[in-house]
Amino acid sequence: MPKPKENTRRLRPIVVHLGNIGEYRKGERPAEKTRRYARRFPGIQFIGIDLNRFEGRQRRNWRQLQDNYRKQLKRYSPESISLISSDMSLGHTFEFLLGPRATHREIFQTIYEKLKPGGKFLMTVGETQLEGKPNVVMMYLLACEIFGERNVEIKKVPPGKSWTHWMKRWEKEDKTPVYVITAMKERRKKK
Repeated sequence: MPKPKENTRRLRPIVVHLGNIGEYRKGERPAEKTRRYARRFPGIQFIGIDLNRFEGRQRRNWRQLQDNYRKQLKRYSPESISLISSDMSLGHTFEFLLGPRATHREIFQTIYEKLKPGGKFLMTVGETQLEGKPNVVMMYLLACEIFGERNVEIKKVPPGKSWTHWMKRWEKEDKTPVYVITAMKERRKKK
């Protein structure tokens, strides 16, 4: 398998899904969201990063990497990724997902560095406690610190309007709200 830096030269833009395998619904294959998008958008390079081993067949425009997020993201060139998404995975992050001794600040900083100007980080989180604070508040404040407050938006997902497996599962089992945090890396100003 070619290294990500080599692979990124062939197809643009690049979209990275963090924690895209995880548990999945009965009758659904692992990494179904990434698989579906890769099929629908053949001109985009999709990268999935998950600790779980992927046994399925990948497409020409989809690579599945097994490792922690931070280690795999660091392999990409700065400002080379158009979109990075995390569907509840960063909300449940432990050291093994981020990498040894990594913090949320470090992973957010790595995400920021790898995004192109105008690139977006899209994250869904639940209302749990993380490091003694409500998770959604901590993630929002951290995104504001790294991306700048005016570049971050948070929206509460109305009950029953969750669109992914993890969001629906969270809503049903944990019975707490789900939020979408979107952070955009500022575009460079023209001189």
